[in-house]
Amino acid sequence: MAKNASYSLSGDIVEKILDPVFSKGLKNKEAIKALIMNSLNTNEMELLIDMFFSKTKHKPLFKGCYVLVTPKSYWEGDKYEVDKLKDRGLYSNDGRIYGRITADSSWDPENFNPYYYEFKVNLILLDKKDQVTEVAEEMKATALELLPDGINDIKWFSVHAKNKLV
Repeated sequence: MAKNASYSLSGDIVEKILDPVFSKGLKNKEAIKALIMNSLNTNEMELLIDMFFSKTKHKPLFKGCYVLVTPKSYWEGDKYEVDKLKDRGLYSNDGRIYGRITADSSWDPENFNPYYYEFKVNLILLDKKDQVTEVAEEMKATALELLPDGINDIKWFSVHAKNKLV
């Protein structure tokens, strides 16, 4: 079972996963479960379950924050070359790349929803001339991890402080 693999679950299974979360003495337990099951779409439910069972405290994403991105398998060789990113300090030790949140992917451009299931992310990659650049992508929230110290967690930027992307 791959760590970052996605799985489809039936509503019955999701309900069984959520059931222990609610205390037995809760008077409106069934109504609250039904409200959650009927109000959240599958992507929101996936994020909720991920948050319930995560071993780390959830830190909401925000516009402009730097994140670690679990890359899609077909990006390697197309969007980036691992050895070049490693050489530049733009590839994490666990095989992820860096990015910056520019917006959530909702239809509301005025408001940013830190709990939306998908975000617009500028991946920090190299262009054809091996210069650091940002490449726009949309990523599921479950494929992103907030960098606690932001841009300072990215080796390349700590070495080349004057070259920070804005």
